[in-house]
Amino acid sequence: MKNRKNGTGKVNFDDFLLDDSFEDVARAAKKRAGADVRSRRAESLRMANETRMRAAELRKANETRTREEGLRAANETRTRAERGRTRRRAVRKRGMGALGKI
Repeated sequence: MKNRKNGTGKVNFDDFLLDDSFEDVARAAKKRAGADVRSRRAESLRMANETRMRAAELRKANETRTREEGLRAANETRTRAERGRTRRRAVRKRGMGALGKI
């Protein structure tokens, strides 16, 4: 059996000679189905990678924005009580020796 291809890697059923056995035709159909599945799988992997990259970029952008906002809020709008609580927590973590540095 001549296994001719039409440039796309798919077997052209029109190219089969009439005396080809059913097994050959079935084998060619299987081959074509395998190629389709492979290309579909590659396409879905590509899409998944793109989605993952886009999500990572979004996450990064969000993190920087919230971090900046958080720092700004911490510097400007903390009340005296909140500042004291922060110092107490920090001292508890680091010990009394760090009190001057906080």
